[in-house]
Amino acid sequence: MEDKSIMLKCDCSSEAIEVQRWSDEDQFYFAYWQVGFSRPLCWRERIRWCWNILRNGNPWADSIIVSPSKAKEIADFINQNIK
Repeated sequence: MEDKSIMLKCDCSSEAIEVQRWSDEDQFYFAYWQVGFSRPLCWRERIRWCWNILRNGNPWADSIIVSPSKAKEIADFINQNIK
């Protein structure tokens, strides 16, 4: 069995979500893809972000906005690939 995947662009046009079914395991992998922010962070910026997480205890999470038709497409992909 080969790996299967689906990738959909966020309706806000700044991110994408990829759902992949791994053939060697009965699991799904969800990946968030972000457009931009390609410059490397200097050490001060890295420490600032780490300090923010340590102080607040809550790293920010990415979010994806999809239309009902895209949500159905993701659900159909998962339903078709569940054993």
